[in-house]
Amino acid sequence: MKVQVHKKMWEAILARNQIRPSRAVFMDIWEHRVFAFRIAKAIVLDEDAAEDVTQSVLLKAMRTREPIRDVKAFLRLLVVRESLNLRRRPHSWPLSEGLEGRALDFDGRLQVAKVLSELPPQLRAILALSYEDGLSYREMADLLEIPEGTVASRLNAAKEAFRQAWGENDE
Repeated sequence: MKVQVHKKMWEAILARNQIRPSRAVFMDIWEHRVFAFRIAKAIVLDEDAAEDVTQSVLLKAMRTREPIRDVKAFLRLLVVRESLNLRRRPHSWPLSEGLEGRALDFDGRLQVAKVLSELPPQLRAILALSYEDGLSYREMADLLEIPEGTVASRLNAAKEAFRQAWGENDE
């Protein structure tokens, strides 16, 4: 994962882009780079695309002139928006635990990745926020700027689409 690049390299990228965040802002955002990458990859399903999203988001965050009260929430918002705007169809999904809360073997992870790659980005995003990031319905509603009821229906639709696709792959 290229997001793990050395701080000196990022400082050079910032200088090249004429971005001069305070040391405290840089360190605060820097500490959350892997978190941002993980969310991006869960949505775009492609490591290279997730790297692009993460770099873009980190640069945007470091350009911000206003104080950032909650860096993690701010980055999450930027990552979700940037990932959903990406027009590519990605191919992989990071899985530490199965969607059912249990560890999957390698074949199981490959099957889950295949099923997830078939879902639309909007549904992958809601699944990622719920299962990968553990957000509540209220938190997802605030982040996506939609009512909680819409979050519930999208999450339901995402689970149903996953179940249907999973059943088709089982046959």
